Amino acid sequence: MLRRRKFFTVVLSFLCLGFAAVADAQTKPPVIEWQTDSTIAQELALKSKRPLLVFASAEWCSYCQKMKREVWSNADVIRQVREQFIPLHLDADKYPDVVAEMQVEAFPTTLVLSPSKAQPEKLVGYVSVSQQQTFLNRTNGIKSKLPSVARR
Repeated sequence: MLRRRKFFTVVLSFLCLGFAAVADAQTKPPVIEWQTDSTIAQELALKSKRPLLVFASAEWCSYCQKMKREVWSNADVIRQVREQFIPLHLDADKYPDVVAEMQVEAFPTTLVLSPSKAQPEKLVGYVSVSQQQTFLNRTNGIKSKLPSVARR
């Protein structure tokens, strides 16, 4: 009888932990799932026929960190990026060659690689949520073949 009680106590504990984990997962807000490999990001963009959204930043850049906190965490921006773009985050300290090839000269810089234009659309510097949304709206109609980006 004592064994049976211990068994049920253990099973009940695992069930409670499982329900708590599911509830926690359901309450977490959505995030932008940034790619960090430019080759993989380009392949995803080509397969999905969505433009590549590139956020070039650096850990030492205070305005980059501010954009991460205030702009890229905004629910409306997250929804728009997840639905319309393949997001790629480029850390300038880790991938300076890729950042240089994309002609990023200041941080933060947001680019949308447009297959219909020779140059990518570029937004340089810190911008507010509304400014970022305007930029994303202006560039969200890009659907065809993407140009080649730097390979890592």
